[in-house]
Amino acid sequence: MAPDSFEALEWRMMLDLLLCFLPQEIRHTLHLRMLGFLWREVGPLLGISMQQAKSRYYKGLEKAYEELIESQFRRKASRATD
Repeated sequence: MAPDSFEALEWRMMLDLLLCFLPQEIRHTLHLRMLGFLWREVGPLLGISMQQAKSRYYKGLEKAYEELIESQFRRKASRATD
């Protein structure tokens, strides 16, 4: 596998893993953004303000990232004790 292909695969695997930790609302927001919707469009689609949509999205991503890191840490710690 070429280095670029490997990096793309690795990136995709990391994204898939992170998506598992995202609540449905945040996954939906991410999907809308990936489809090209602007924040001023996303908020009303979700029934909230643009600022609320952005805030919830970034807080949700941060929380998911922290949960992912914690999960990885626990996994490594349990391997060390096996």
